[in-house]
Amino acid sequence: MREFAARPAQVTLAALALCVAIFVLELVEGIGAEQLLRLGANVRSLTWHGEWYRLFTANFLHVGIWHLL
Repeated sequence: MREFAARPAQVTLAALALCVAIFVLELVEGIGAEQLLRLGANVRSLTWHGEWYRLFTANFLHVGIWHLL
């Protein structure tokens, strides 16, 4: 039973690490509308025209440290 309890924690830590890594990338790139679009921000018209990955990638973008926290 203990192994089962450890899995969700590992998934959570992996998601958190991914969010932080992408936030650092945003800081390096500069946070602006153009950079967010390039990194996969969700824009309705682009998503409707086949860029479905934006539904996933937008979940990992954060604009500012308070938003990340």
